Amino acid sequence: MPLTLDIVTPERAFPSQVVDEVVLPALDGEIGVLPGHAALMSQLGVAGLLTYRQQGKETLAFVAQGFVEVLSDRVTVLTERAELAEDIDIEDARAHLREAELALKQAESERPNEDLSRLRAELESALVRVKTAERYLSR
Repeated sequence: MPLTLDIVTPERAFPSQVVDEVVLPALDGEIGVLPGHAALMSQLGVAGLLTYRQQGKETLAFVAQGFVEVLSDRVTVLTERAELAEDIDIEDARAHLREAELALKQAESERPNEDLSRLRAELESALVRVKTAERYLSR
């Protein structure tokens, strides 16, 4: 029984993929999904690496916050942002990471009592995006 993967963002829907396996970054850790998996819904982490395999070929993707629905034959990922690792410009990703680090450091010194969770989430997202691209490039 094949497994269909759909990734949808506010900006676009990626083409559906028939896959053998999906590994997702859920809020409490990774979820591995094979055809026939029990139905579930889960929140995605702030940012993470989504991996899927098709006939032995592994594809990597960066995904940010959202939800996943798993049915026995379908995985639907609704996420704020998604990028295939091969489409990430590594230099742009590293520049964004440096900007996020600087913004958080500056906010921590200027506003030590404020809630900086949004900036921390942006930093985590930028870091995962860089790591996703680096993992793809190191293959």
